[in-house]
Amino acid sequence: MSGYRTHLLFYSTVAFITQWILATLHMQKGTLTDLTAIAIGAAYTLLPDIDAPHSKAKSAAWKTLSATAVLTFIGYAMTKDGTMKTICAASAITLCIMMLLRHRGALHSSLFAVILAAPIAIISPYHALWALLGYETHLLLDGTLSN
Repeated sequence: MSGYRTHLLFYSTVAFITQWILATLHMQKGTLTDLTAIAIGAAYTLLPDIDAPHSKAKSAAWKTLSATAVLTFIGYAMTKDGTMKTICAASAITLCIMMLLRHRGALHSSLFAVILAAPIAIISPYHALWALLGYETHLLLDGTLSN
């Protein structure tokens, strides 16, 4: 099993080669856009292991979602804002789903990569492609690349 450093190193190598090809073809989007896209890909290369019992991705997601659920619950209790209630519920549901996931299950599939990149594609197809690149490099390194 590859650790998060290995996944980041492999993704960084693929990203460097991809950026070199884009530069050669004069297809770069601009420094800030490219750096943002590469950073999104780096985050997405860690996402498939969010179901691993002791992964850095799971730990970060668990802490973030827990804090979000608690803070939005407090915010809702103080303001009765419907958005706070929705975010709190979504965070709690996501935490429950995370407890049910098994490692290298549904998250280790190309279909799930597309599902997770879809919201980004609405805003920027370019950034979504980098998210897919990051996710797929993880699957390739794990040997679980699937349709």
